[in-house]
Amino acid sequence: MNQALIFLNLFFAGRLFFYDINQVMAGKKAELKTFWFRVLFGLLLFFCVASFLQAFLFFIFYFLLQLADSLLIPKQEKYRAWWYGLLISLPFLTLVFPSVVFSNLPKTNFSLALIPQIPFNISLVLLGFILIIKEGTIVIRLALTSLKTVPVTENQTSPDAEEYERGKWIGILERIFVYFLVIFNQIGAIAIIIALKSLARFNELNKKSFAEYFLIGSLLSLLVATLPAVIVRLLL
Repeated sequence: MNQALIFLNLFFAGRLFFYDINQVMAGKKAELKTFWFRVLFGLLLFFCVASFLQAFLFFIFYFLLQLADSLLIPKQEKYRAWWYGLLISLPFLTLVFPSVVFSNLPKTNFSLALIPQIPFNISLVLLGFILIIKEGTIVIRLALTSLKTVPVTENQTSPDAEEYERGKWIGILERIFVYFLVIFNQIGAIAIIIALKSLARFNELNKKSFAEYFLIGSLLSLLVATLPAVIVRLLL
């Protein structure tokens, strides 16, 4: 289980550091250099996983996921959310590797592991934290796009890129605070975060289109932060 968490942390950290959100939203293939940066990042598996054979199998799976993630993005918007959901689900198959795959591997003492094993609790909390940042942003943006509540400019003809970017960073900070408040069982303090966010956007809520964007985005952001935090608390 702990080695599977290492894999998941590395996989999603690679997306966090090197993955372009606009790639998913526009249905574009990843740049070649981005693909290779992520592949090289995956080599850390050999230095984190105790067994060389297990690290090798993890890396093969990691590499195949990178190929799918970089090259097979649907161009049609209606299929993009389904593809993203499938792709993000596949890495979690590694949670069944220990009982299904690794149990039949020959025993070997050969190892390249140099990095000390991270405790299970820390790995689990770290994984949830990584997921709520970029993956949370992608989920919310896909939902806002599907519901056609993306903020637009004054002429109502094109997306308001400045507002969209500002909303992204506000959402990320909100999710980080909410995630750790749930982890530390300080749920009541979430009301302060919501109140501050609403107060900062109070004047803009007079516009119906912005109010819908704000409400849907805020509720999704809370859900995206709370769900992983609750799962982490249950597993700790």
